Amino acid sequence: MMYGLLRKILHSIGKKLKAQGIIECERDLFYLTIEELLALNEGTAVSTLMKDLIQARKENYHFYKTLVLPDRSSQQGSSQRILIYILKKNQI
Repeated sequence: MMYGLLRKILHSIGKKLKAQGIIECERDLFYLTIEELLALNEGTAVSTLMKDLIQARKENYHFYKTLVLPDRSSQQGSSQRILIYILKKNQI
């Protein structure tokens, strides 16, 4: 029941933002944070140029989607070393 209600609310917000020209596609709202959505709704957003932000996040999403991750990870070492390992493994 809650899922259906949340889905209707998000769909409504997406339609509103698209109609205002803030986003290109209703589903683009999923590339924004809750804080960004609230700020847009309240008129307190630092910027309304969300299309560029959304495009950058889409590109990041597609980039990270292509990475080959190790089969397992451990808590040894820093997260920076793990990131370096992933980037080297993907020849980036």
